[in-house]
Amino acid sequence: MIAGHPVRLPDGTWGACINGVDDVQPNDRVAMTSARGETWTAAVTDVIESYRGTFLVKVRRLAP
Repeated sequence: MIAGHPVRLPDGTWGACINGVDDVQPNDRVAMTSARGETWTAAVTDVIESYRGTFLVKVRRLAP
């Protein structure tokens, strides 16, 4: 599973920022951790941007 944290996307919606990976694809699982320490699992729905191992992605929260 890939580690990520919530971030506001360019379109104003919430998504995830993922750092230090070679590739991210739709349906990849993301272990999300907020600044407050809350954790949940999400799935990538779309890759918005990527640059040198950092990805901005749209995600959907998965049921626990």
